[in-house]
Amino acid sequence: MLLRWTLCLSVILLLQNLLVSSANEEKRRRSFEISYDNDTFLMDGEPFKYISGSLHYFRVPHQYWKDRLNKIRLLGFNAISTYVEWSTHELNRGEFNFEGDANIEDFIKTAHQMGLFVILRPGPYICAEREFGGYPAWLLSENPNMKMRTSDPSHAFFIEKWFHVLFSRLKPLLYGNGGPIIMVQVENEYGSYPKHDKKYLSWLRDLYLSHVGDKAVLFTTDGWNQDMVNRGRIAGVFSTVDFGSTREEVQKLFAPLRRIQPKGPLVNSEFYTGWLSYWGEPYSKVETVNIIRTMRGLIQSNVSFNCYMIQGGTNFGYTSGSGSSDTLKLSLTSYDYDAPINEAGDLTDKYFAMRELLEEYGMRVGDLKEIEALRSKPKGDYGIVEMEPVVSLLQSPIGSEPVTTTYPQTMEFFNQSYGFIAYTHTVTDPPKDPSVLQVNIRDRALVLLDNVEISVLAYTVINETPLPPTMKSGMNLTLLVENQGRRNFQLLSDVTKGVISNATLDGKILENWLTVSYPVTTEDIKKIEEMATIDSLIDTYEFPVFLTATFTLPPPAQKSNEVHVEDVRGSETTMSGVVAETAAPEVQKPEQPVEEASRSQVPEEKPEGGVKEKTLTPAVPVDSMQKQEEVTEAVEVSTTIAPVEETTVISVTQVRRKRETSGEDYPLDSFLDMTGWGKGLVFINGHNLGRYWHIGPQATLFVPGVWLLPYPQKNRITILELHYAPHDKTVRFSTQPIFNLTEPTVHNTQ
Repeated sequence: MLLRWTLCLSVILLLQNLLVSSANEEKRRRSFEISYDNDTFLMDGEPFKYISGSLHYFRVPHQYWKDRLNKIRLLGFNAISTYVEWSTHELNRGEFNFEGDANIEDFIKTAHQMGLFVILRPGPYICAEREFGGYPAWLLSENPNMKMRTSDPSHAFFIEKWFHVLFSRLKPLLYGNGGPIIMVQVENEYGSYPKHDKKYLSWLRDLYLSHVGDKAVLFTTDGWNQDMVNRGRIAGVFSTVDFGSTREEVQKLFAPLRRIQPKGPLVNSEFYTGWLSYWGEPYSKVETVNIIRTMRGLIQSNVSFNCYMIQGGTNFGYTSGSGSSDTLKLSLTSYDYDAPINEAGDLTDKYFAMRELLEEYGMRVGDLKEIEALRSKPKGDYGIVEMEPVVSLLQSPIGSEPVTTTYPQTMEFFNQSYGFIAYTHTVTDPPKDPSVLQVNIRDRALVLLDNVEISVLAYTVINETPLPPTMKSGMNLTLLVENQGRRNFQLLSDVTKGVISNATLDGKILENWLTVSYPVTTEDIKKIEEMATIDSLIDTYEFPVFLTATFTLPPPAQKSNEVHVEDVRGSETTMSGVVAETAAPEVQKPEQPVEEASRSQVPEEKPEGGVKEKTLTPAVPVDSMQKQEEVTEAVEVSTTIAPVEETTVISVTQVRRKRETSGEDYPLDSFLDMTGWGKGLVFINGHNLGRYWHIGPQATLFVPGVWLLPYPQKNRITILELHYAPHDKTVRFSTQPIFNLTEPTVHNTQ
C-alpha cells in the first residue's frame, strides 16, 4: 500500500513539474517585437498588425468594462489602448487605490479574457483632457515650483516611486510574461511640449526599460509633422504618430516619420474618431464619411492604428481638465467625444460604418444579428425631483479651520487640490465711491459682500470689478474661488489655483485674509445630507447653497410608470416616469482637419412638460479579429436587451439588467437634466456626477444605473448651486443626453 501511494505521489509530482515546465516554455516562446527590415511587428515570430480602440478605465464604471470591451471585440478590433492616470491611483500622497473603478489589473485581465491585446500609456503625463494631465495635484503642495515633464529631481523622485508601485502590479501582465500588454508608451506627445528636456526623455526611457525590459515594445506618440516627430523622438524607442480624418493620402502624413525612422511598421496611435468639447463652445462632431475615408487609407497602407476614442465616457467629479496656456478652455463633464460608442455605451451609426468597412477587408467582425440588440440600452426616465435647500456653502460645517495670512495664498499652500476656497477680508478703511477691486484668481471667483454675490471674476477674462457704494467699514469681502480643472495641455507651469496675486482696493494692497477650504468631497456631502432634517431645512438662503432630496424607484410589483419621489422631510409624492430604448442621435458632422478638429453641433428638441416617451427602432450588429486563439478562456457577455415594440413605453421595473459581478438587478442608466440651473455640482448616493453649467453645450449629466439603488431603498441627490435655481427647484431625469445649448458651427476643412 505504501509503495502504491509513493508511486502515485511520484506521478503527481512529475505531472506538476511537466505542467510548470510547459507553462514556462510557453512564456519563453512568447515574444512581441519589431522586424524593421520587413516593416512589421512580429508576435511569436509571426507578422502582426493591430486595430485598437481607446477606452479609459477611469472614465467608465467598472461594472460596465466587460460590456464595453465586448462591443470593441465585436467591432473587429484585436486590441484596446488605455492611459494610466496617476491621480486616480494616488489621489493623496502615499495612499494608493487599485479597487473598483481604479482596478486597472482587472480591466486588463478582462480585456485579455475577451481576446484583446492591450496598449498601455502610463505617462506619467497623459493629457487626455484630464485634470493636470493625469498628474496628482498634491505634487504642487510638495513643491509649488516643481517642473513637470522635465528632469527636475523632485519630479523624477515621485515618478520613480509611483512606477515602482504601478509596475509591481502590471509586470505579470506584459506580453512576454504571459499577459496581453504588447506596447507601452513612453511619455505622451512630448514633441508638442514647449520645453524640450532630452535628459528627461533618456532618464524616463531607462526607467521604463527597468520595468518592462523586452517583454513589450516601448513606443512614443507625436503629431505627424516634422518638428513634432523630431522633438518627440527618443533613441532606442519605436516612434509612432497621430492624426485624424484627412483628404491627404495617408502615406504623405507618414513621410516626416519615415525621415527619422526609415523602416519598421507604420502606426497611427491616435486616429481621431471625434473631438473634445469645451464649455461655452459648440459641441464637437466629426463626419462619419470622413472617418471611413481615412480609415480605409490606413488599412490599405497596412498601418496599425488606434481609434481615439472608441468610447469616451465621462469626467466624473473634478477630473475634467483645461486646455491652452493663453485662454482658459474648460473641458466638459461629458467625454462623449462623438465616439463610435457613446457616453452611455450605446452604439452609433459611426460604429456600424466602421464595422462594415472592417468586414469588407476580411476582419473578424461580429455577427450583425448579435449586435442589433446591443445598439441602444433602455434608459430610465425617473421623473421629476423637487430639491430642498439645506444650508449655504459659506455657513456649512464642511469648511476647514480658518487660517489667517497677511496676503492671500494659493489653494495648494493649504494642501488643497480640488473644490472651492474662500478668502475673506474685513473692510477697514472707508471705501471710495466707486471702489474698484483688482485681483488675479485661478480659475473663477464669486465676489461676495457679507455673503451676497456682487460680481464674478474669471482667469484670463476679467480681474477687476467695481464694488457697490453700500460697502462700508466692517463688512466682509469674500472671494470664493473655484478650481475648474488644471491645465492638461501645453505648459504645465502656473497651474496653482485660488488667489494668485495680491488683492488691491483702489490701488491699496489688502492685508489680513481669513482662508477656509471647501474641497466638497463625498465625506463633506454626507455631512450636508445628515443636516437634512425637518429642523435644519431653510426657507431663506444665500447662494452658493446645498439642496437635497430623496427618491425611490418603483417597486417590482408596480405596473404603472410611476416613480416615488420624497422630499427631505419624508413626505412622498409620485411622479410619472418611463423607460425608453434610445439610440444615439446621428447628425451631420464637419470633418476634423489633421491638426485641429472642426466643431459643430446640432440642437436637439427638448420636450415641453409632461413625460418624455421615446420609441425607436432596434439596432444593428458586430464581432472579433486575428490572434484571438491566444484567449485561454471563452467569455460570454450577456448584454442583449429584448426587442421593444415600436410604440411601447416600458415600465421602469420591466426592463432591468444584471450586475455583471454579482448577478443582482440594478436600475437603468439615465441622464439628469440641469436646464434652468446656474452652475454647480451634483452628487447621487455619494457619487460626484461632475459639473454642470448653464453656458452649455452640455445640459445633462450621465447617471450610471449602477450608482442608483433599487426599490425600496432611498436614493439621495444633493446639489451645490453657485448662482441660481429654477423657481420650483426641480431637476428631471431624461432618457437622452442634451448637447444643444450653443449654436453649431460648420467648418470647411479644405
